[in-house]
Amino acid sequence: MINERNPRQPNEPRSDRRQFFLRGLGKTLEGLLGAVQKASPIPLPDAAAGPLARPRSVLRPPGALPEGEFLRTCYRCGSCVDVCPVHAIQPFQDPAKPASDGPKTLEPQDDDMAGTPYVDPDLQACEFCSDMSCVKACPSGALAAPQGARTVRMGLARWIQGHCLRTTGARPTCQVCIEKCPVGLTTIHLNTRGQIAILCEQCVGCGVCQQVCQARPKAIVVQPL
Repeated sequence: MINERNPRQPNEPRSDRRQFFLRGLGKTLEGLLGAVQKASPIPLPDAAAGPLARPRSVLRPPGALPEGEFLRTCYRCGSCVDVCPVHAIQPFQDPAKPASDGPKTLEPQDDDMAGTPYVDPDLQACEFCSDMSCVKACPSGALAAPQGARTVRMGLARWIQGHCLRTTGARPTCQVCIEKCPVGLTTIHLNTRGQIAILCEQCVGCGVCQQVCQARPKAIVVQPL
């Protein structure tokens, strides 16, 4: 018997019915997601926002997954923030809430980053504690255990010659960035011209060099990876 409410010819392809079902399921899930988002104090990432590939705009804690995957995986629970021994990790604030003196306040276009952890090396760089406390505390897997400290790539330090106190002559012998680098001379050193040189393949992007740089504006900045 043919259902008069949804008649189907005998030769109607099954794929048409499957597509009709999937469209209906999609609308149902959209409504459910909308209800969850209204009830959630933190905006949820948009599942249809595009591919997982997304450039970083901030430094993430060690072991962070690629940015798109990180935003989808992170629980925004603050566990990594709580265990960081040097308080380098901060959570982004919800833009709907009043700004505080601590963590940054997100711009509206960054709503999906609310509650996620970041590191601002101008305030406090990551010092790569020996037990990777933040990674161990992460319950979601958004921070994955690296094979070793040298395999971490939070970012890449970039030297800005025109800002450097060695270049301007304000402090021609300054090399505090070299002295404080936790990785050492295999990452940052003076080249034959007496200039700061950074070996990209060795830099872990912890931000210590940026934090200790005495130049204003900074002569070394760490760009997120």
